[in-house]
Amino acid sequence: MSHQQDRYDGEFARGKKNGQGVMKYHNGDDYDGEWKDDQKCGYGKMVYCNGDIYVGLWVNDQKNGSGEMKYEFGDVYNGEWKNEAKCGQGVLTYVGVGRYDGTWNGDKKNGQGTLSYENGDLYEGNWRDEERSGQGKMIYKGVGKYVGQWANDKVRLSSLLPCLAYTSRS
Repeated sequence: MSHQQDRYDGEFARGKKNGQGVMKYHNGDDYDGEWKDDQKCGYGKMVYCNGDIYVGLWVNDQKNGSGEMKYEFGDVYNGEWKNEAKCGQGVLTYVGVGRYDGTWNGDKKNGQGTLSYENGDLYEGNWRDEERSGQGKMIYKGVGKYVGQWANDKVRLSSLLPCLAYTSRS
C-alpha cells in the first residue's frame, strides 16, 4: 500500500521550516515561499491542484495582506486578504461579467464599490454581503440611470413612490 506524503525542500532552523522553501503537498498543491516555525509566513506562491494560483503575503499559514488570486476559471482578484478571505480594498475581474473595484469583508462585497459590467452598465454605491444595498447609482448604457436606495440587490420600491405619485397626477 502506497502512502503519499508532503515533501519539503528548503531551509530549517530549530528543527522547523524557517526561511525559503518549497512544499509539494500530497494532494497536488505546491507552495514556494517563505516559512516561519513550520507555517507559511511572508511572501509566497501557492499553486492549488484545482488550477487556482495565489501570489502574495502569508501570515500564520493563511493569506493575509496584499495578494493576487487567479482562479482556474479565469477570474482574478488583486487586493487585501485577512485570514484567507478577501478583506479591505480589492479589485475582482469576473470573466464574462465585469470588474468590481471596492471594499470587501469576509470574502464578500461590503461597503463602497463600483461594478463595471462588460455590457457597459455600471453600478456605483453601497454593498452588503454581495448585494447592492443602501444608496447607489445604476447607469444602464444607452437607456438611463437610477439613483436611490437599494435593498436585497433590488431597487427599493418605497424610494420610487414619490416619483410614481407625482407622475400619476400629471
